[in-house]
Amino acid sequence: MVGGAKKIAMQYSPENNIPYVGLVDAGTVELIRSFGPVVATSADLVQQFEATFGDDGYKSHAWACERVQRIKDESFASMADALNVDARVTEYQFKEQIVRRFEDEGLTCEGESPIVGFNDHPADPHFEPITETAYTLKKGDTILLDLWARRVEPVGIYYDITWCAFAGTSPPAKYVEIFHVARDARDAAVAFLSRRLDAGDAVHGYEVDDACRKIVRDAGYGDYFLHRTGHSIGTTVHGNGANIDNLETRDERLIVPGTCFSIEPGIYLAGSMAVRTEVDVCVTTAGKAEVLGAVQHELVLLG
Repeated sequence: MVGGAKKIAMQYSPENNIPYVGLVDAGTVELIRSFGPVVATSADLVQQFEATFGDDGYKSHAWACERVQRIKDESFASMADALNVDARVTEYQFKEQIVRRFEDEGLTCEGESPIVGFNDHPADPHFEPITETAYTLKKGDTILLDLWARRVEPVGIYYDITWCAFAGTSPPAKYVEIFHVARDARDAAVAFLSRRLDAGDAVHGYEVDDACRKIVRDAGYGDYFLHRTGHSIGTTVHGNGANIDNLETRDERLIVPGTCFSIEPGIYLAGSMAVRTEVDVCVTTAGKAEVLGAVQHELVLLG
């Protein structure tokens, strides 16, 4: 089967830098090499088939963007209303409200719960509100809201955002500080990506992560940025394209036209508070980085 071939692409990642791709066992790689071909990673080849989408996919992402952004605004408005009348509404109840609104709008999160977290809860980046441990919203709370959804029918591309708010008008100085650091890191990553793409230069997922993470590290919060900068987005919220990652893995895949991914730096102060600010970047078929929807620049004040 491989006689005469000089190079064979396989589900192999050198040094397993991209474990999502490294599915072929070492013995099979050795066997193919024994016949003469060089074994190359298929990571970028797979991405062309499984992570790119055309104009219809882009339009479905924009369709979801409009609705998810609106539901985000409604959620913050509901929190403000609850605070104004001293209603006792929990993280879990706000989360369930979001899920119901998804259904109203023809969206789905496929059972993967949105995140509504107050105070120290979202200091766990994977926090999920449940009835038994949900906090009740009160004045003075710090708030993180992360929601993602796609069109149900026909199946669309996900839209995924995270915003932060404060239950009042005078947020703690530390909360403002860490939000600004995360915001500046997000913007630095998008700017770095745009410069490279506009210049026609190749750019890899790990390089964008480095550009983002440097801002957080230089501000003294590197140890509190606990996860990769972003993930591929497609018809699943975590897609099969390049991730923005040089922490959990070293993602050496190219950023290619027709793909989408998140940029979402966070700072997590255990036992205290957390921030994360997330945008989605679509790389158009013309190779331009485009962010759809409103972008958060300051904390939302619910007072």
